[in-house]
Amino acid sequence: MDNPVETAISGLYRPLRWLVVCVLGLCLVVGQAAPVWAQPADGDETEAPEDAPAPPGDQPGEGGDDFDESDFGDDDDDGQGGGGGGTGGGQPAQPPTPVAPVLPDLPPTAAELARGKRIVDVKLVGNERISKEEIRETLQWLKPGKKFNPRGMTRDVRELWELQYFDDIEVDLTQNESEVRLRILVRERPSVKDYSFSGNAIVDDDDLAEMVAEELKIGSIVNQPALRRAVQKIRDKYAEDGYFLAEARYEVVPKKDNQVLVKFAVKEHEKVTVRRVTFIGNDTLGDDELRDLMLTGNLSFFSFGSGGPFRQDAFERDILLLSTHYADKGFLSVQVAAPRVMLTPDRSGIDIVITIDEGPRYRIRKLQILEVDEDGREVEPLGGRRKVRELV
Repeated sequence: MDNPVETAISGLYRPLRWLVVCVLGLCLVVGQAAPVWAQPADGDETEAPEDAPAPPGDQPGEGGDDFDESDFGDDDDDGQGGGGGGTGGGQPAQPPTPVAPVLPDLPPTAAELARGKRIVDVKLVGNERISKEEIRETLQWLKPGKKFNPRGMTRDVRELWELQYFDDIEVDLTQNESEVRLRILVRERPSVKDYSFSGNAIVDDDDLAEMVAEELKIGSIVNQPALRRAVQKIRDKYAEDGYFLAEARYEVVPKKDNQVLVKFAVKEHEKVTVRRVTFIGNDTLGDDELRDLMLTGNLSFFSFGSGGPFRQDAFERDILLLSTHYADKGFLSVQVAAPRVMLTPDRSGIDIVITIDEGPRYRIRKLQILEVDEDGREVEPLGGRRKVRELV
């Protein structure tokens, strides 16, 4: 007979064995699958609270290895490069090479079609004051008998433009299978018919016209740089007379037959007086000694407390006198630089700064006076050498 105790134990063992198997299987399933609370439901975009604990395995040192981007491939749209599979072997995908747009072929110009064809005729149109001979002398490529060259045409047009005679230059081209005919159309700039002046009381019209004619003569082609130089000459003339605030401008008025009248308007303003003369570099001779030599800046009976009006001729005389005075003192290599003239803040006077480089001072070590005859031989002076030295 069977032992009743062994029979009871045997009856309990089988259910316990299946219970252990079921528990172990459940643990394996739970360890491989993600927790249910860590997987959001479909359509649920609610984020976890900031103070929520991290899921198991996301904290360093807990449950699994740290995250490393090198272990994953790039998330390309086509799935290449992920997990070491696909083309690229895990290398980042290269950006596509930009492809330059293909431009349509433009048809050749008339000048390009005429390249190498012989020029049989060049006609000049539109010139009135500028002679055709002068224009033809400027042209080097656009000549009858030469082969047409587009670059040569560009060069000749540029040379004509640099003459500053024309406002516009146009080249018309007609051709057949072997020959080219050219028509050069120019539009001349207007010429100066006359000048007029207004607002000038100190300098008369004849003096101003003489200065303007040095830059722009009557009958010449209007030239903007020449007009600006003429205006500057007028300002310089007034500055020489002490009118440093004088203004000048011009206006070009069109007339018949492609001519113009140039109007110059002047505002003279008040004459500027010399407030102060300053010296720089005069280490040996004092300021007062140098000022006493000058007419510029010294008070006169009619100055009434100012430094006197500025006069260019008197100022040039002062500069020459300063150099002579230094030479008399033994500074034979003295240099007086061009002075700086500055308006005072109230624009009613000027300050003049004169820079002097005195240089070394020379002294007479020996003075020898000789008298020679017609052959260059030394002879005894009349009255003897002692008397000559006494005269010196």
